[in-house]
Amino acid sequence: MALTPRIAGSRRRGGSQPRWGLLVFPAALFMVFFFAWPLGQMIFRSFTDPATGLDNYARFAQTPSGVRSLLETLAMSAAVTLTCAVVGYVFSSGPVAYSAILKRNFVDSSSKLSFHLQKLQADGLLTKGDRGHYRVTEAGQRAWHVVRALSERKHGTLLISKS
Repeated sequence: MALTPRIAGSRRRGGSQPRWGLLVFPAALFMVFFFAWPLGQMIFRSFTDPATGLDNYARFAQTPSGVRSLLETLAMSAAVTLTCAVVGYVFSSGPVAYSAILKRNFVDSSSKLSFHLQKLQADGLLTKGDRGHYRVTEAGQRAWHVVRALSERKHGTLLISKS
């Protein structure tokens, strides 16, 4: 009976155990100190400073500027998310019909989709071409590449050229 050779890092063959914990530890430490701990402190203090309870949230809900800023933030978040979803879909699919975009369920009504498509056309990011199909313009492609670069940013700076 022939013996099978041990493969490094293979559990089934009796190789060494992976040391993935050593690779994950710095990232986990970073997330704890720079994300989880400050977020936890912020939430804790929102319930306890200056007094324990929900008084801070009640005061926020009673001020017109607080409610307005919350609603504007939610509306802006929804609009940006929808814009990115529609432009990304059209960018990845090539020229695409209105009905195909509507079927992707980016929005709950056709009037909202029409409004956003008109805004994207007015901003020069999309154009309506042959047979009513939407496609991304050159400006839209540049904008998409900038958004992708920012979301996948590995360096502290981003250089944008007009070429």
